[in-house]
Amino acid sequence: MIRKFPIVYKLTLVTGLLIFLATFPVAWVVSKNLSKDLKSQALDETLARSVTRAKEIEETLGSLVDKTRNLGTLLLMHHVSEDHSRYDKSSEKSFNLQFELDRDLTSLSVYELGAGGVKELAKKEREENLKSLGLEKGYSQYLEKRRPFARGKVFSGSIHLQNRSIQGKAAILSIGIPLFKDKLERVTHIAVADVKIQGIQKGFTKVDGNPQEAIRDTFLVDQEGKVLAHSDEKLVFKQNSYKRKSIVRRGLKSAQAFGQKRYPDKKRRQWMIGAYARTSYGLVVISEAPEHLILEPARAIERNIFLAAFTMLSISIFVITLFSTTLTSPIERLVRLAGEIARGNFNIHATRAVRSRDEVGELAFAFDHMAHGLRERDKVKNLLNKFHGSTIAEDLMQGEVATRGTRKDVAVFFSDIRGFTAFSESRTPEEVVNMLNEYFAVMVSIIAKSGGVVDKFIGDAIMAIWGAPKSTGDDAYACVKACLDMRMALEVLNEKRMARGEVPIMIGMGVHFGSAISGTIGSEDRLEYTVIGDSVNMAARIEASTKSFGTDLLISEELSKLVETRFVLELGGTVEVKGKSEGLKLFTCKGYIDENGDEIILETPYSSYEKGKDAKVKVTS
Repeated sequence: MIRKFPIVYKLTLVTGLLIFLATFPVAWVVSKNLSKDLKSQALDETLARSVTRAKEIEETLGSLVDKTRNLGTLLLMHHVSEDHSRYDKSSEKSFNLQFELDRDLTSLSVYELGAGGVKELAKKEREENLKSLGLEKGYSQYLEKRRPFARGKVFSGSIHLQNRSIQGKAAILSIGIPLFKDKLERVTHIAVADVKIQGIQKGFTKVDGNPQEAIRDTFLVDQEGKVLAHSDEKLVFKQNSYKRKSIVRRGLKSAQAFGQKRYPDKKRRQWMIGAYARTSYGLVVISEAPEHLILEPARAIERNIFLAAFTMLSISIFVITLFSTTLTSPIERLVRLAGEIARGNFNIHATRAVRSRDEVGELAFAFDHMAHGLRERDKVKNLLNKFHGSTIAEDLMQGEVATRGTRKDVAVFFSDIRGFTAFSESRTPEEVVNMLNEYFAVMVSIIAKSGGVVDKFIGDAIMAIWGAPKSTGDDAYACVKACLDMRMALEVLNEKRMARGEVPIMIGMGVHFGSAISGTIGSEDRLEYTVIGDSVNMAARIEASTKSFGTDLLISEELSKLVETRFVLELGGTVEVKGKSEGLKLFTCKGYIDENGDEIILETPYSSYEKGKDAKVKVTS
């Protein structure tokens, strides 16, 4: 007789062993990988912070250097002038204007290197900036006595920056710039500017509420390792040298512009994670943080992982011991049903096959819900494949769009860019696409916000409708209001384009209100929602008429009757168009009428342009 080994023992032993072997090694690997990832992430974040700060410092210092050079040159030109000619007075006026408008500059001096040594030719102090720091006029002389500026380094031909902050006084950074050289390429004149450090220091201030910022120190050192800016502002005044720090030494001596490393801090007796980024002015941005603080989240997660693994193991053995006999058969049936789903058969009923009133029964119920969801997703997938690219897919999925066509009263809008063909011929395809994308982004946003639907893009033209598939309740008003919004938005867009040295855009817009058939057209493989009918053709002809009238917006007589009490309309004239026996009265729109009955005129430099001709229309009056 074969000795029976109950399945409950097998499941308990085997499952318990598998869970132990699977859980604890995985927990160990996860915790180690997490620590490694956090360390790598910390190094990357520290490096990114250093590089970002270095770029900001580079831009700030570049601006300060340029201002010092320009103002120093103007101050020197004014000093050496004897006849005070008109050019010199203009230079003096330019200098005073720029100097008084600078909020960071406290003083500016110009020095000359002659046979007798270095001589100060001119000095200018900005009293308003000195007062904002609690300083009196003449502070630059006091500063020169307490912390002399190394002018010799500037006369040697290089830009020199020096922290001359004094505790209890003010945080000052001095910048020395070579101005002129003699025939032997020796620097003869230099400019030295004293500026407030607050602008540079601001970028190193820790952000409250950011735990990563709280544990990381970021500071700026000069070529000697002395602090110029620090997250602890007090260290700026002490001017401590951090040259002994491993990361600082590497940042000062390395040939690479930026780098990162893990290094020991002997003073703190801990490992640090740090990074450096050097500027073109010889200054180095340092960012560092204690490794144990960086890895503390990983340590906490590691403890939680092992605790969760042990808890899961204990509970699993207990549950398996109690319920193993009731699990195997229902699970096997569910496995077979899962295979049916994998083969694409979603018409299953797990609750009929498994009638357990426990977790397995809930699992069977969840299987039915999953199968139902997959059936619905399959239907949606097939339907969306037919309507790929349609802006009304959501309404179609909800059964709110007629798939054969419905007659509706709609406002139809057409717009076109004037001179687009000539523009395209003189530009690269990339420039044309970029222009259209920027233009469409503005116009489509306005159409969508007003309740309209973009039907299609035809090259540079836009066709939009109000009233289908859903009405806004006041489609005529919404359409004309959107046109005025597009008019004003085009002005803003053109200002941006001209600021970039690009030509402005001129457009024409035509709007008509009437009956049309809305619905889907196409084949079984590809469907598209659109509106068709005479109203669409009318709107297209009206848009083409804007060229002949030299205006950006024309609306039909039918539409004008619906909105004449709410907009400032004027009869533009009558046109004959192909396909129409009678002339069309077209109206221009100057603005709208507010709730007080006042006319608000909305016109821009692009609302009108030189009249032209269009082969499809003829102006009769």
